[in-house]
Amino acid sequence: MTQVQLELLIQRLIKDPQKYNRIEPERVKEKKDRVFCKVFFGQEGINHTYVIELLSDSIDSHNELELDLLLMLLTHFNSVKYYCINLAPLLIQPWHHFHDRIAGMLEFESEEQITDYLYQGSMYRCDNLEYESNYCEFNRKCLYALAKIGTHKAINYIKTVSTCENCIIANHALKIINERHIV
Repeated sequence: MTQVQLELLIQRLIKDPQKYNRIEPERVKEKKDRVFCKVFFGQEGINHTYVIELLSDSIDSHNELELDLLLMLLTHFNSVKYYCINLAPLLIQPWHHFHDRIAGMLEFESEEQITDYLYQGSMYRCDNLEYESNYCEFNRKCLYALAKIGTHKAINYIKTVSTCENCIIANHALKIINERHIV
């Protein structure tokens, strides 16, 4: 990502929302988003192929700043659903601090193709978060994403987690099993 692109992202995703106290009037947001997309992507809306390329580059280079801005971009444009398969491997990669945020994004945009990553995330021991915690809330988010997927494989993963050594994670899995009456 070029320096100009970084500055565009920072301006649109951080500085502009701060100017409006994080709440922009809808007409202002739409206008600024159109201008941003024309300058950043050279077109009216998001160029999904280019975003995947930028995500891959930031992941390959372990660039947390770029990854952070790209996660903000996906959230800003409500386009997480297009990138689940690109984001899911990040659940279990130790080089970044965004495990919880990514799990939260995937919790509501889950797809069957990411079931294995969600299972691994539900069992992952986080030592590298944006905040200090003895227990990673993102494990719970991964479990709920598995429940949302609801396939036989996803349900079996939840059952497996319910017997794990970490009693907090196992209890969350049991809670899901009980809530959803999973047999």
